[in-house]
Amino acid sequence: MKKSFIIIICLSFFAVNANSQTTHKRIRMDAGTGYAIPNNGGGLLISLEPKYAVTERINAGLKWEMDFIMKKFNEAGNTVDAKAQHINSYLATGDFYLLTKNFRPFVGAGAGIYRISAVEAAVRETGTGNISEKTNFGGLLRAGFDIRHFRLTLAFNMAGKDGGKNKAGFFSVSVHAYIGGGKKEDAK
Repeated sequence: MKKSFIIIICLSFFAVNANSQTTHKRIRMDAGTGYAIPNNGGGLLISLEPKYAVTERINAGLKWEMDFIMKKFNEAGNTVDAKAQHINSYLATGDFYLLTKNFRPFVGAGAGIYRISAVEAAVRETGTGNISEKTNFGGLLRAGFDIRHFRLTLAFNMAGKDGGKNKAGFFSVSVHAYIGGGKKEDAK
C-alpha cells in the first residue's frame, strides 16, 4: 500500500511538471572552479553539476566537487609542519530562483557524501606524518546568481571532520559556465 501511494505521488509530480511551461531549457551541465576557504588556509575547487529544471524557478541536480585545501604550511630552518585535505563530494542539490529574467538570483541546498583524505606532516630531523581517510554524510547551503550562461556562487559545505578529527567544513566562492539551460529561442 505504501509503495503504491509513493509511486502514484511521484508519477503525479512528474506528469504535472512535464506539462509546465518554462522559458528556459530544462537540461544543463555546469562546470566550475573556485576558491575554498576553510577556517585557516585555502585551496582550489573543481566541480561538475548536471541539472534539470523541474519548474521555471526550481532546478534539481547531482553535484560532484573536488577540493584541494592547504590548511597549514610552516617552514623554519630544518622544520616543516603541514596539514592538507583532499575532499570529494557527491551531492543531490536543489536551487530556487528568486527571479526568472536574464539575471537570476538563487538560494540552494544539497545533501550527500563527503570523502575526506587528510595529511598531517611534521618534518624535522626525522619525518613523522599521519594520513587518514573518512567518509561523512554532509550538506551544502549556497546562494548566488546566474546571468546568461555563467553562475557565481557563495557556498558553505558542512563536511564534518576528517580522520584526524580536524574540521573539514569550508566556505567557497566559485564561477561556473554551463552548457544547455538558458532562454529558449521562442521565449525572448
